[in-house]
Amino acid sequence: MENIFKNKYKITLFLVIWAGIIIRTILYIQNPSLWGDEAGLALNTVNKSFSGLFGELDNLQACPIGFLIVSKILLKVLSPDNMFYRDLILRFLPFISGIAAIFAFWYFANLLFKSDKAKILISVSMVSLLPLPVIYSAQYKQYSTELLISIVLLTVFYKLINTEQKNLLLSSFIIALSLWFSYSSVFIITSGFLALFIKNKKTAIKAAILPFFSALIIFIINMKAVFNSTYHNMTDSLINSCAFLSPFHPLRIFMRMGEIFAPDTFLYSKKLILVLAGVLTIYFVIRYFFSKENLCNKILFYLPIILVLTASFLHIYPLCARLMLFLLPLIIIYIVSSTIKYDNIVKLVLLATIIISATSYNYHIKYSYARDIVPILQNKLQNADNFIYDYPNNEYRYYAKNPAMVKSKPQIPAACATETLDFCREYMNNLPKGEYYFLSHNYYVKQVLDDENKFRIIDDINLGYIPKETKVVHFEVR
Repeated sequence: MENIFKNKYKITLFLVIWAGIIIRTILYIQNPSLWGDEAGLALNTVNKSFSGLFGELDNLQACPIGFLIVSKILLKVLSPDNMFYRDLILRFLPFISGIAAIFAFWYFANLLFKSDKAKILISVSMVSLLPLPVIYSAQYKQYSTELLISIVLLTVFYKLINTEQKNLLLSSFIIALSLWFSYSSVFIITSGFLALFIKNKKTAIKAAILPFFSALIIFIINMKAVFNSTYHNMTDSLINSCAFLSPFHPLRIFMRMGEIFAPDTFLYSKKLILVLAGVLTIYFVIRYFFSKENLCNKILFYLPIILVLTASFLHIYPLCARLMLFLLPLIIIYIVSSTIKYDNIVKLVLLATIIISATSYNYHIKYSYARDIVPILQNKLQNADNFIYDYPNNEYRYYAKNPAMVKSKPQIPAACATETLDFCREYMNNLPKGEYYFLSHNYYVKQVLDDENKFRIIDDINLGYIPKETKVVHFEVR
């Protein structure tokens, strides 16, 4: 009977891991156009020199220097001859990080839960199949790599705290290197060294030497520029999509925590669903605080989330799903470590949320078609006077070769969306008579041009993509 259970466990674990790999691979190979935020980062990687990547980035971007340098090296070595392969190369590091994260967490779960196969299986399933780690494995952003770094750091510190360390230098080097690939690693590292210091002061001091000098070098050559300029502008911009915690918005913490399990596309962005998922997540966070875990491990696993929430209250670290993805391993530990019987009901609710929210995979991966639309449009555009951009205009500039498109800045200083429709309409209403192309960051072009007496839609350009809401139109101002 025991052998049958072992075989079922191995088969199920094998299927879960391979399901995660296959889903990530399918999304990676689909390789749709880079969307606005991806394109904003890619413009820096493609256009800046290696030394330029160490300074302030354009397009309100901030990204760990190691991630940028590796991406730049891949582009130089592989020299893609078209846009499709260039995008594939840029997304390679997040893709590999996403797959590596599954195996890294499988190793960590075995270390943490030892012979408890059920806990190992549940925890690995979450990393493998949850929408967020899957989605960001197929986007040119650093969040998939930060998730991998988070898992590696938790593994390193857990072994430093709980086992005899024969490779202290290697552990110290890994911690030091992680700072070059993950800004969020500072939360894990701070917690890890505090826990290690309580356990063994001499080991903590020895292990901290390399990371200290690594952090100092990064601050001097990179982070100083980020904090001086980009950071404040970026956090102001993120307010529209992320948020800081506030006592005046008590539900915000539940919604932000809920986004980790139920992305904002889940069931058409129903806030109630996000709050429910967030309440369940916070429940397990609180449960873990009262667990019988030893003090050092509790500091390692619990302090990072306290530091993140504190940083958010202080308006230092905005909260949204992608910026909190590195916390996923910790939240999984809180959930899986729970042993109370009725917790299983809550786990089933969370599991159902994961399964249903998996429908968001396809939505997130087909959100832009700029790579296909720009070649069609740029041959029609003789100058910059007859096409209109809203903010931020990254995806169209990234693919454009027409000088007028490359140099053009957004005429509408806002992304045309529900809350800015009136502002965008006012701009359009002031245009002189003539024909224009409107290339939007969002899917509200028709709502902006809904005055039939003022505007005539000449061509609805969506190329049949999913979602089929139009981002580009050819229109006439009467």
